[in-house]
Amino acid sequence: MGIKRTEGWEHRLFEFLQAAARRPFSWGEWDCCKFVHAALEVQAEATIPHPNYKTKRGALRIIKRHGGFQNMISALAKDLELELVAPLLAQRGDVVMVDEGEFLVGICAGSNIVVVAEDGLITKPITEGVWACRLP
Repeated sequence: MGIKRTEGWEHRLFEFLQAAARRPFSWGEWDCCKFVHAALEVQAEATIPHPNYKTKRGALRIIKRHGGFQNMISALAKDLELELVAPLLAQRGDVVMVDEGEFLVGICAGSNIVVVAEDGLITKPITEGVWACRLP
């Protein structure tokens, strides 16, 4: 299932990130994985299947079934035909993983990575990225 960015994605992503700052964290509703899926949908104007879970434990169970964070992210990249890139080469709109004691995925916003964490929307410098991929 390959998806691609559509015309006007930059504006839609900007508006999405502004709205995301106001959403409260909620496992299975608005966490880092749901945030990234929604950001990719906004850029591609497409519906992307989301894993279904309601708790942190449920999310970790899905991740474990996929062989861990790196394998789950690799599977996402393969399923959506995303191009793997070095984190320091990530560009606006790319998916980037950071290690905060546990792995979180976010969206590149220039020189920062925007991530939904339990404390809300946070930014990390792109230099903290450990993995990245992009929509064609």
